Amino acid sequence: MGLRSLLNGPEYRGVAAWLRHARSVLTDPDPLFELPELLEKPAGTRVMVVAPHADDEALGCGGTLFKHYLARDRITAVFMTDGSKGDAFTGGLGGEALIELREQEARAAASVLGIDECVFLRNPDAALQCSPRAVEQLGRLLHSLRPDVLYAPSPFDTHRDHRHACAIAARALAGCSWPVQVYLCETWAPVPANCAVVIDLERKIQALRIYRSQMDGRELYIAGATALARYRGFTCLPGRDVAVECFLRVDRSAFVELARSAA
Repeated sequence: MGLRSLLNGPEYRGVAAWLRHARSVLTDPDPLFELPELLEKPAGTRVMVVAPHADDEALGCGGTLFKHYLARDRITAVFMTDGSKGDAFTGGLGGEALIELREQEARAAASVLGIDECVFLRNPDAALQCSPRAVEQLGRLLHSLRPDVLYAPSPFDTHRDHRHACAIAARALAGCSWPVQVYLCETWAPVPANCAVVIDLERKIQALRIYRSQMDGRELYIAGATALARYRGFTCLPGRDVAVECFLRVDRSAFVELARSAA
């Protein structure tokens, strides 16, 4: 089944509504290209990013977070797992020492991107579950900080921890009453994007390079992030040489419905 057919199903009414809205904002009712809406930065001043692992905030939305910083928005990064399984390139470093190293890297990357606060929930890496405890952890933070912009992993992501982080965010948001715009990020899989932000790619790469524990000399994460940002740039803004981060933007209720249906 194609993605468009899937999203038009009754269980995806929120996203189907978004597809209709995306067409309604186009001046041409039958455009040659259906391009995402270009944003200077998402509207809102209280920003939270739900990162399954330390580095996902930079991969998924690092360039856009820096734009929030330039606008003097307050940014909180919530890291769902302890990073203890990210030991492929650490030369044998593991356990608590690796957890502490990854948190140090996250704080250093946060200073590059302009993130005000890092919160480490330390759920088990590679074993994140949408448990009542994890939902309560994130729910407490949501009610304390009351973000009006939330960046979260996509339910289309191929990484299991990312999909569970998405489900946790949706269940935690279900208990919130204030307006929140959710921006689903691209990390291990693309999203059917409806909005895009032109970014400072060098700033994003500067933050990613801090995560030395997650790369060898090939720097494949950086190569992949650069290629995706460039690809998104020339497909979202044909003819322009820019770097772009793309998102699927949904409101709170649509996000909750989408994540529930995808579980």
